[in-house]
Formats: sequence, C-alpha cells, structure tokens
Amino acid sequence: MSSPQCHGRTKAKLSLAATVFLVACILGCAKVAEVRLWNHTGSSIALSVGGRIFKVVPNGSARFNMPLEADRLFVTLNGTNFHFIYRSPIAATYEETSSGDQIVNCRLEADLGLYAADPFVTNLNASLPKQPVGYPLKPQFGTMR
Repeated sequence: MSSPQCHGRTKAKLSLAATVFLVACILGCAKVAEVRLWNHTGSSIALSVGGRIFKVVPNGSARFNMPLEADRLFVTLNGTNFHFIYRSPIAATYEETSSGDQIVNCRLEADLGLYAADPFVTNLNASLPKQPVGYPLKPQFGTMR
C-alpha cells in the first residue's frame, strides 16, 4: 500500500504536469482567425491565402481561416497583383459569432482598401462602420510571396 505522503506527492506531480501542459497549450495554440472577405470592387478577384486560392465574383465572398504562419492576403484584380498585411480588428464588435465560431467580416472596396465590415451584413451597399485603428488596410503592390 502506498503511504498518504507518497500519494500526496503523486497528486502534486500530476497537478504540476497538468498545469504545465495547459499553459503550453494556451501559449502555443493561438486562435486562428476566421475571415469572410466580401468583394465589393465591381470585378472578379482571385484571392490567395495560405496556399489556398479563391475566385470571388463581384458582391460574392470567400470564407477562410487565416493561418497563423501567414499574415498576407494576395489579390489579383484585373491583372494587377497586390497584397495586404492582415491584422485582425481588435474589437469584438467586428466579429460575428456563429455556432461558436468567431468570424471577422472584411470588405474589399473599389478604392482597393480592405475595410472591417459589420457582422451579419450581407447588403454590400450598406455603409461601412467606423473603422478600427489601422483600418482600412492599404494594398501593397507586387507579389512578394
């Protein structure tokens, strides 16, 4: 039989191991941004994110996970290549919650700005909300993959 003292040390070791594991998961398992990008440019675009390519018609959208290792959204519009360095809007007011997932809505406009959009709004003629700090994102020209 084990002594109560030995049993207590085993519990302490297991508790410490569980705490270390939980902290490692929290620090190493950052949340992946899920983005819905609406195309309000008036033309079809090709969108490349983390090795995936989406064809998005005017007033259509693409929904994708923004990989942690990627911070760029590549766009081709009318033969011109450009990209955005993606930063998620900080405020939760720009997030849509659906089935437990949080989705950030953005709109690519004809001026080539990438704007934070209101969640749940599908009417692309609706006004854009007040933009968070750092938005709209401005395009950088060239591919730089």
